[in-house]
Amino acid sequence: MKNIKNQINDVNSKNDYSLSKSLCILLIIFTVSIVIRLYYLPFDLPLLLDAQHYFWYANDMSILKEIPTHYSSHNNFWASFLSIFFSVNSSDNILDYMNAQRILSTVLSSLTIFPLFFLCKKFFLNKYSLLGSLFFIFDPRLIMNSLQGIIEPIYFLIGISIILFSFSESKKFYYVSFGLAAILSLIRYEGLLILVPLTIIYFWKFKINKKSILTYSLCILIFILVLFPMVEARIHATGHDGIISHILDGPATISNTLAGNETGKDRVDIKNSLINSLSFLGWITIPIWIIFLPYGLFKYFKKFDQKKSILLLFSVILILPALYAYSRDFQETRYLYILFPLFSIISLYSIQKINQIKNFKIIFILIIFGIIFSSIGWLEYKWIDEEYEKEAFTLSLKIKEMTTGINEFYPESAYFQFVNLDKQFPNLKNQINDDHKIFPISKYQNIEELLLNEKNNGLTHIVIDKSQKQDNLRKEFLIEIYKNEYKYNFLNKIYDSNDDEFNYKLKVFEINYELFDEHIKIINYFN
Repeated sequence: MKNIKNQINDVNSKNDYSLSKSLCILLIIFTVSIVIRLYYLPFDLPLLLDAQHYFWYANDMSILKEIPTHYSSHNNFWASFLSIFFSVNSSDNILDYMNAQRILSTVLSSLTIFPLFFLCKKFFLNKYSLLGSLFFIFDPRLIMNSLQGIIEPIYFLIGISIILFSFSESKKFYYVSFGLAAILSLIRYEGLLILVPLTIIYFWKFKINKKSILTYSLCILIFILVLFPMVEARIHATGHDGIISHILDGPATISNTLAGNETGKDRVDIKNSLINSLSFLGWITIPIWIIFLPYGLFKYFKKFDQKKSILLLFSVILILPALYAYSRDFQETRYLYILFPLFSIISLYSIQKINQIKNFKIIFILIIFGIIFSSIGWLEYKWIDEEYEKEAFTLSLKIKEMTTGINEFYPESAYFQFVNLDKQFPNLKNQINDDHKIFPISKYQNIEELLLNEKNNGLTHIVIDKSQKQDNLRKEFLIEIYKNEYKYNFLNKIYDSNDDEFNYKLKVFEINYELFDEHIKIINYFN
């Protein structure tokens, strides 16, 4: 039996691609990856949410040449990295900077295939490893994530590189790994957890003796030396280090939950963690992974060895922040993307099995095209309707001209702060003048409660839309007003996007507080 397996392995080795040929193919994959990402990149739209925060932080750093003191960020390595590129940008168009952030993110995302290829090589031949890289780089969720200008692409690039170096039998690579671990911790504070598997694997390989302890001490010193400058700068600028200070929030939240003092996203719920983890774990396997993972999992655990243990250990440790986030009811699949390198390798066991089928080359080509086209199909279905987003951006200008204080309608209302921003850019974030107010409404259960509490704070208009993809985030009372506006005499409709034939459906109502007061009197009378 062993002889047969050896013969098969010899044949496979002879039919394998050379490293030079593999690298050429890898460059082609990298190029195609960049092209696809640039095709879907929304060049005419501003950044939103987390990406927007990193943008302003990078912008302020590029102007100040130091960490801003007027606001803070727990994860400022990505912004610091961006600020280098912002500093050499001579444009006065804010979108040029935002697109630079997006493009840099897409490049870093695509670069991940190189360390991933060599990681796959630890388990498989070159031809299979190329396919593993293809699995990863064309995953539609990773493509979408890379277009947003956020931290995951650089986090994955550094993280996978660390995992790759941990397979080395040379202690020199561990010096590099611990240096990269410091950078990973600066990218995302939970990256500090990677020290756990790194330490376990180090002493697993080199045993505990005077020489290994001395080398490990040097590794820790490198980690501290790389980490310290940014941490010291954070403490000087904001009063906290941004890593340990934030990690300690976790035990505090758990402790307060046990004491019954926390609610909502400030409490830990194990049931939520399990439900969200399992549901999102199933969801992220579609469309590519779900075909190859089942048999691959069987083969992966059938004969467990040191290499498989190393990969699994990293995956288990790095997934802990996701479990914590889901316990606090955060609803994002991106927390699980760190599992994709593991998925890539596990899936290759299925590909290796398929290799035994006659006409494998044809099947191999079909798999490649299947991965690419299923990814594009998923992107076409799930990616933003760029025309819709442009309309939302355009309508923001109209609404800003006719209102002074409106309700929040996430995420479309985030476009408001970019209206006319080009006239004030480049400038520091706190020097951007905007008197327009946007009022959060998450805590309100009806229109009466909202107006009573915000009447004297500057709320002048109610904006209600039929969001294309965010209806679940809309308050029921706003949806009711949109459908039955005639019931609310204290709301005077001053704009309807239907009149201008926009596909994005939106209405603007001016609040008549005199009529509203009468409305409240009637309610109180009958109650």
